[in-house]
Amino acid sequence: MGENEMIYAFSPITVISPGGFLAVSYLKSRETTEDIDIIIDPQWTGDKDIILALRELFSSVGKKLGLDRKWVNDDVSLFLTQKAREQIFDAAGNQNIVLYEGPNLRVLGAPLEWGLESKLRRINSKPDHPKNAITGH
Repeated sequence: MGENEMIYAFSPITVISPGGFLAVSYLKSRETTEDIDIIIDPQWTGDKDIILALRELFSSVGKKLGLDRKWVNDDVSLFLTQKAREQIFDAAGNQNIVLYEGPNLRVLGAPLEWGLESKLRRINSKPDHPKNAITGH
């Protein structure tokens, strides 16, 4: 990340991971994940240059590692308002589950209560969703 001047200038950039990365690295509830879902710091949501630079960076790292172009993605953010994103970031900061910390990137675990609530909502609204097979719902 330090090679990208724009990202380096604002480093470290903090993201939150609500999905598989949290389950694998912190909860130890499974051994692998197919991708890493992230929520980018709300201070950058209006900055298309930073968002694009981050997406391109994650994609290029994935390409070097032989991974899918969206191995790290912020698709979950599509469903969050700015206010919700800020609340989630505040709660994640207070919770302080650090999944990764380097000179240019910091990854915090999403608030556990929010993650559970999101999962229960999905199970309730989409009982036949493939990701619900693990829970038996």
